[in-house]
Amino acid sequence: MTSDVPPPAEMTSATASTDRPPLLRGLPLLVWGLCALMLMTMLVWSFTRATFSAQDERAHVGAVLYAEEFREWPGFQEMPLMLSAMRAAEIVGTSPFSADEPWPRPDRPSWAELTTPDNLVSGSTVNQMSQHPPLYYAGLAAVHRVLADAGLNFDLEVWIWRALSAIMLAPLPLLAAALARRLGAGRRMIVLAAAAMALLPALQLLGGSVNNDNLLIASSAWVFLGMGCVLTGDLRVRTALWIGLAAAVALLTKAFALPIAAAAFAAYVVAAVRTRRVRQAAVSASVLVAAGSLGGWWWVRNLLLYGTLQPSGHGDELASGPLSFAEAWPVFFDTFVDRFFPRYWIGANGGIIGDLGVAVSVALTALFVMVLVAMLIRGRATWRDIVDDAVLAGPVILMALIVAYQSYRFTVETGIAAGAQGRYLFPAAIGAAAVFAVAAHRAFGDLGRRILLGGTLAIGLGGTVWRLALARGSWEPDATSLWAKLDAVFAWSPLPYAASVGVYVLFAVALLAVVALSVRELARAGDDAVESAAAVAR
Repeated sequence: MTSDVPPPAEMTSATASTDRPPLLRGLPLLVWGLCALMLMTMLVWSFTRATFSAQDERAHVGAVLYAEEFREWPGFQEMPLMLSAMRAAEIVGTSPFSADEPWPRPDRPSWAELTTPDNLVSGSTVNQMSQHPPLYYAGLAAVHRVLADAGLNFDLEVWIWRALSAIMLAPLPLLAAALARRLGAGRRMIVLAAAAMALLPALQLLGGSVNNDNLLIASSAWVFLGMGCVLTGDLRVRTALWIGLAAAVALLTKAFALPIAAAAFAAYVVAAVRTRRVRQAAVSASVLVAAGSLGGWWWVRNLLLYGTLQPSGHGDELASGPLSFAEAWPVFFDTFVDRFFPRYWIGANGGIIGDLGVAVSVALTALFVMVLVAMLIRGRATWRDIVDDAVLAGPVILMALIVAYQSYRFTVETGIAAGAQGRYLFPAAIGAAAVFAVAAHRAFGDLGRRILLGGTLAIGLGGTVWRLALARGSWEPDATSLWAKLDAVFAWSPLPYAASVGVYVLFAVALLAVVALSVRELARAGDDAVESAAAVAR
């Protein structure tokens, strides 16, 4: 850097713009390889996990069909489940699946063939997805409307919806790397931030299913990247506009967008104090709020209609009254440990991962927290660093506390520890990944960064393959041969046999490419300095 770079308080928008590196260009090739691997892993899961086997997928699909059929979004607990979704789920059945069970692919019905015009909805089954905003479902309903005339088999159309979710999440490693670079991480830790998002098995599993979390995660990632821009001095109105629009998409998708939107506003408060450009920060923050209100109105509506931001139904309250702490705590604690941590690191289906998966998940969480705390101390962070870390990591901490509190409250009221979902933290995981990467860059020299990156890649790549291998338990229960199990996967797949095999081949190519690029990256002599906005601001 040249010595004549003006300090933050004196930087103009033009100067800040020209001194910053491009957001998404010039990143290491391995980052792009990780994006490709994440996409292919999600596409593998999109048919390796049978239709409707993903958590709550029948309800999500039913919500899409309801939105398309009735062109409305009912109130809380007012949406019935579509009978077509129930009939389709009955056709698929439950795991384990055998190769000789599925209907021949040409004979599988379309959604139109599963729909009876005079009997559309269940009279007894409520679809709980109406507790969420409608954007994700309205978007897929529009896709369903376009595809209606094609008469696709119901499972092929669900696969298309799954593939769209995978495409939404594919840029996550790229955005994580860009955010880490923006905040001052060097090359190795930029790659680490990307790997932390790309090689998370539970996120890969979620991305291959129909779930509104996918749109929330994708839109929130852009908000976090924008927060990194703001914290490094970008107070341009156009930046505030795209952050606000991304926040609006998130807010119109799920309640966990609220802490993220609040953090985005906090970033402008920090930037106003830091740069002393209060008027410019206020204008941009106003643009953020105005754009975000395109989605934020939903939560004001909920307050007016229900007296709460997020109405939620997880079972009936106990007739005998709320449980005491002594009664509720053991139920909550056991369920929370068994579900929350595995469903962040490994994914749902706790019966498949078993006690070993729970132990590994808890150990990984403890290791992550301990290493992060040690790095923050060792790195001798400045107050500026501490504030940036708090803004970016604050949402994931707050969301974890919200999940724990809500799950405990449900336990007290219903006797069931519902809602202990580690995946609820995914929308803010990119902020934690960037904080981890920057803290590691500050704390370690080249050797330490090399070891940390190598360990992350090894654990992530191993975990990706291991989690896919666990899927064999859902296929061909009496077979021990891997090929027999794959034959069952391909028999049930919505895709033609050749296309299914092709996805596996492309996954293998992407995996080998990432391994080769990882070896090359780790063999580089020294951790190349990367120009960043944080360095310019300092």
